[in-house]
Amino acid sequence: MTDTIVALATPSGEGGIAIVRLSGTRAISIADSLFRAPRRLADAPTHTLLYGRLALNDSAASPGSGVFDEVLVSVMRAPRSYTREDVVEINCHGGIRLADEVIRACVSLGARRAERGEFTERAFLNGRLDLAQAEAVLDLVKARTKDALSAAYYELNGGLSARINALRDRLTASLARIETGLEFDEEDLGVGDPRAESAAFREILSEISALVGTYARGRLIAEGASVAIIGPPNVGKSSLLNAILGEDRAIVSHIPGTTRDLVEGEADLDSVRVRFVDTAGLRETGDAVEREGTKRAGRAASAADVVLLVCDGSGEIPWDLTPVSGRNAIIVINKMDKARNEVLAALCASAGGTPVFRVSALSGEGVDTLCRGIRDALCADAPEPKTGGVIIRARHADALSAAGSHLERALDEATGQARSELVAADIRLALDALGSITGETTPEDIIRSIFSEFCVGK
Repeated sequence: MTDTIVALATPSGEGGIAIVRLSGTRAISIADSLFRAPRRLADAPTHTLLYGRLALNDSAASPGSGVFDEVLVSVMRAPRSYTREDVVEINCHGGIRLADEVIRACVSLGARRAERGEFTERAFLNGRLDLAQAEAVLDLVKARTKDALSAAYYELNGGLSARINALRDRLTASLARIETGLEFDEEDLGVGDPRAESAAFREILSEISALVGTYARGRLIAEGASVAIIGPPNVGKSSLLNAILGEDRAIVSHIPGTTRDLVEGEADLDSVRVRFVDTAGLRETGDAVEREGTKRAGRAASAADVVLLVCDGSGEIPWDLTPVSGRNAIIVINKMDKARNEVLAALCASAGGTPVFRVSALSGEGVDTLCRGIRDALCADAPEPKTGGVIIRARHADALSAAGSHLERALDEATGQARSELVAADIRLALDALGSITGETTPEDIIRSIFSEFCVGK
């Protein structure tokens, strides 16, 4: 990596400031060629911020000609930088054209436009971050809730890597003892018996299982969940969506069948990001468009993590509740401000064990309690771990599960025929699976795929 890369590190578009980042052996000299100030960047110590002007074409060296911008330039010298290379960040005025002109000028002086995630990839290849920490950078950027930020920081600060490395160290020690027994088997020195490692294997398996068990919570935190709002026409589904979101997202009308397509909106329920989907009213109809809306409502309900079945507490005796049987469902009795006792009694009687919440989307009564109930339903199968952080990436959970499977086979062999060579082979496979999380044994194509998820400037 002797070349120097350049990219916009801030979102493209109009804004107060744009940051153009360079990294590589020529980062400082390229920026210096454009920088106009009493003090040269080449003379600046690391972690210095300098004020000056930037000349964006060859004629700009002559006073009064060319294009200049007033900038702040930060200098971070290797190895004390994000990539462990020389890094320069040019803070210029925001704007699509201006930032692009700065990048073009850098390219004309010998820099290369960075590829997706190349800055973080260099940080990984240069040993500043392991692969799990590099992935956490992207998770941090994508975080939409406080808990998602905390989960990403846990991995970025090395929390997950430390646990993985500790497991690998213990497995490596067991493997070394077993291989010693293989090497000196003929001399019968009484060392390396796989059965002696069984207790250690069980402890490590328990820790791996606990880590894998956090993925349900981590996935919920990182990816969020979906909730479908279904029910017959005119029961207040759209009003309920608007009440939950705190904005007029869906059109509300007294005319049945107003909602014919899916209407979506997101809400943060105590750091769980939830996508709510308002659907067309479920009823028999000769209208082709409304029938398609009903089909889409069914598909949305099938794909949802939780289904809200909305009923009108002031209307007719309620309809059949079987559409939600077997689902993670919640019955919502709306229009409690004008509810009829006989309707409420019929609804509660037919609900069975399905949770029932009473709300008035018009006044907001009961909506907060309903939101807490939705969150509880989503978290029921995703408990918060008692200690440590959570696994938020499927790749990590899959690698841990693979390591656990290999170790289970090693334990079975160790407590059975105790053939050292087979136990050792499974331990090596478990070590490879764990090492793929932090990057020690990750295939090149997987590494490239991971960094392709990043934006260009990160």
